[in-house]
Amino acid sequence: MTETLLLDAGLGCFGLAFIIIIVATIACKKLYPKAPPKPQPIETEQPWTLLPRYRCHKEVWALKIKRVHPVTGGGGGAVLIPEEQKVKCFRVGTEYLLRHKPYPGGYFVCYEDGYQSFSPAKAFEAGYTPIP
Repeated sequence: MTETLLLDAGLGCFGLAFIIIIVATIACKKLYPKAPPKPQPIETEQPWTLLPRYRCHKEVWALKIKRVHPVTGGGGGAVLIPEEQKVKCFRVGTEYLLRHKPYPGGYFVCYEDGYQSFSPAKAFEAGYTPIP
């Protein structure tokens, strides 16, 4: 019935489409009153000097990786072979492998809360010292 009234009023199909667009725009503005903020550009010349600095004080379990052997079957992941011969090789899951991309010479790191990570040798050795 509304279509008949609008068509009779001489608005035609284009007029009807225009009114639908206006109603939809008003509805969207009520549902989403503010546009999300635009991300601020990061200064690319010296971004690190603008950030607060921190010193590490955590105790972690870690071992230097001698080799990484990807596992092709049975759930994927990889077997990490440590440089330390007293520690047996062990398997990490696919999620760890994809997220951290471990490589020989770097460190497998496990934090007190159980979170496992990877650290390049230079960064790890500059921030941690062995606990006797």
